[in-house]
Amino acid sequence: MALALALALALAMALAIAMALALALALAMDLALAMSMAWALAMAMALAMAMDLAMAMAINLYIKNMSGGHFNYNQSRILEIIEKLEILIAQNGKKKTNLNDDDRRSCKEYPEFAHEYEFHYSYPKEVIKEFKKGLEMLKKAYIYAQRIDWLVSCDDGEEQFLERLKEDLNNIKK
Repeated sequence: MALALALALALAMALAIAMALALALALAMDLALAMSMAWALAMAMALAMAMDLAMAMAINLYIKNMSGGHFNYNQSRILEIIEKLEILIAQNGKKKTNLNDDDRRSCKEYPEFAHEYEFHYSYPKEVIKEFKKGLEMLKKAYIYAQRIDWLVSCDDGEEQFLERLKEDLNNIKK
């Protein structure tokens, strides 16, 4: 209903502007030429306004269909930290699979330090244990941020929030 009203208003405005231009042209030129120019101008303006309206509606629909947004999707930064920490834990002390040119050169120039260039840094077991604790906390922080975001953005209701929160937290432990 609102779309039809906005479109009709846009068309009426375009037509009124075109008619005013046509009147000015008619006074200065041939009447038939002025009318055909006014018609073409009115159609072009109506099309442009309809396209602007359609684009605005599409953007609005896209924004409405996105979930969350209350925290500007910053919880994705927690995910990035989680991914990097998982890589650090997985690579701890392991041999690098592909050395870059600088590492290769350094191995040749400083053979006594080759181990440092050929292997990922090796953190002590106690440190890795704390990394893993932190990883679990970060995963929980991400889940809480995501679920709260969806709740306060009205994508989930309160019951759905509690259900999804419980389900997501249970999935961490698997």
